[in-house]
Amino acid sequence: MVTTDSQQKPRMGPIGWSRPPVGFLKLNFDGASRGNPGLAGIGGVIRNHEGEILHIYSKALREGTNNEMEFAAMEKGLHILRLNQTGNAVIEGDSEVAITAARKIYRGTLASKVTRHWRLDKVTDNIAKLLGEMKGLTFQAVRRKANTVADHLANYGIEHPNTMWDSFWQDIDNPELRGKCMQLSRLDLVTAEESDRRVE
Repeated sequence: MVTTDSQQKPRMGPIGWSRPPVGFLKLNFDGASRGNPGLAGIGGVIRNHEGEILHIYSKALREGTNNEMEFAAMEKGLHILRLNQTGNAVIEGDSEVAITAARKIYRGTLASKVTRHWRLDKVTDNIAKLLGEMKGLTFQAVRRKANTVADHLANYGIEHPNTMWDSFWQDIDNPELRGKCMQLSRLDLVTAEESDRRVE
């Protein structure tokens, strides 16, 4: 049961980004808080099994804690997935707290039993509602190195509080943001290809 508001990063999990199965999408999400609580933001990226960026989001939020932002970032990503399809997606983040909570809810645990921290009550309920409408999801906690695009977008939100992104990739007209996301995503693909070769 999640009863703490301290940030917990996974002790295990893939070191680098990996492609989702064919026909699946992958959501990478991240939340950031400078001060815990402090200036806060969320970010996320949705990619297909070829590693192509389909959608990104980045937004500054009110002052909050790390865990609040992780849960909020996951909620936003799930909402985007729900608007576009009902499931078949890998949900991936570097917060073991958020991933474990979502996995438990998806397997049938009541949201009220997953966390007792009042700061997380509303967002956890929202996540539960979304998960109840989706099928074919898997959840994976990863190390920060496997979550670099989402991490950049969460921090971009903090650094650009008057700018919000929630857009399909082809609609992103900010060269700086596109360039950095592409750079990080290409590095992810290199890691994924190296991992694929080791498996072969």
